[in-house]
Amino acid sequence: MVLVVCKIVFKSGVGIVSGVMVGLIVTACSESEVDLLLSTDSIDVLDLKDVSVGESLGCPKLDLVCYAVDRRGKVRSSRAISVPVGDFCCPVSCVRLCVELLDRLGVDFVKVGLAVRSFCDAYRLLRLAVEGASSAKIVASCFGDWKLIGAVRPFEVIDVARKLDVEHVLVDTRTKSGKCLLDFVGLDELQRLVEYAHSHALKVAVAGGLTLSSVRLIVESVPVDYVAVRSGVCVGGRGGRIDPVLLRRLISLVKSPELVEQH
Repeated sequence: MVLVVCKIVFKSGVGIVSGVMVGLIVTACSESEVDLLLSTDSIDVLDLKDVSVGESLGCPKLDLVCYAVDRRGKVRSSRAISVPVGDFCCPVSCVRLCVELLDRLGVDFVKVGLAVRSFCDAYRLLRLAVEGASSAKIVASCFGDWKLIGAVRPFEVIDVARKLDVEHVLVDTRTKSGKCLLDFVGLDELQRLVEYAHSHALKVAVAGGLTLSSVRLIVESVPVDYVAVRSGVCVGGRGGRIDPVLLRRLISLVKSPELVEQH
């Protein structure tokens, strides 16, 4: 996974940056999709989500989380599991309890949607999440469409994260209207955001209605650490089902060895 900012050149598409692959996160919404993703090579993080609740980071049902953790153990997979706890417009103490529960279940990453309006509220909310985590890593999730939803700026979320020693940031979209992250955040702005995060030793994942073409644009232009995809590999949008053919195309796109470092 990408750990440093570097200048890169591409040959015939995409692949590795500085000799290291970009991390791939794919979201499952059912037990059958969990099975599919656990049996598919080259996926770095199995993400779990409930897209039916109307949130960008809809918390999945407990049964699905337990199934994924148990299944991972049975198939002896080393794949990381990430789980969101929801989008939050204000600090709420239940975040701490949710994070603690997921931590004890064996989840590796817990994503907290910071849809709050101020730096202070973002700090208070993220601090509650950090207090609930023992071994799980907290992911401070901000929104590229922050102006539209009236949320705190992504740059401020990075500042909050580094003050609390949170090492991972997700840039997502809260608005799910058929648009993708690049409709709200240009590549230049995303580049500046990632460089700022990397300057403070934070890793950045990007998500938000990403299609195969938008994934290509991002990984060809910005040294992100992870790309996270759901709708781009589904038949019927993010609420549909994962198509194995689209999944293989995504893996081929992100994991191609054709991207080399420019010295």
